[in-house]
Amino acid sequence: MDLKIKNKIALVTGSTAGIGYAIAKALAAEGAMVFVNGRTNERVNQAVDNLVKETGNKNIKGLVADFAYVKQVNEFIGQLTEVDILVNNVGIFEPKEFSSIPDEDWLKFYEVNVLSGVRLSRAYFDKMLEKLGPDYLYLERIGFADTRRNDPLRHDKNGTDRSSPRPGGIDQRLKCNGKCSIARTDIF
Repeated sequence: MDLKIKNKIALVTGSTAGIGYAIAKALAAEGAMVFVNGRTNERVNQAVDNLVKETGNKNIKGLVADFAYVKQVNEFIGQLTEVDILVNNVGIFEPKEFSSIPDEDWLKFYEVNVLSGVRLSRAYFDKMLEKLGPDYLYLERIGFADTRRNDPLRHDKNGTDRSSPRPGGIDQRLKCNGKCSIARTDIF
């Protein structure tokens, strides 16, 4: 498959294992410059080494940040000032009985699972649009809220609604003038 992303700068948060790792691997296999992210140097370095071996792409870098901390998010953005592809994949949870999860944990989950994506999107989105125009790919995972009503990708510059005719769901794929591909995974 040729996604035409060779040498594009891709950031995949939460990408040392699982879905994030698989996305980073797919982007690397397509020739993108991939930035892998995790909370520890050890896990990030291991993921980078494995991705280079598995894909042959030597253009894979690692950035360590724990998105539970605003200071680390801001430092992260300072290190990687622009991207062409942003995959907000990071997410945390702790298997506990629902009734025993304190507010502090819920706030931490919200900080990482929602606000980290907001912060990164806010930092990169305008630059992505300016650089790439309508030719961009935007992926997101929503854990706590349905943001479609305020989605900046829902309307084009003329105010035309580009949203899918079917509400909710998993893995909605939207097309904008045949150029803009938006893949969305909503988890409710």
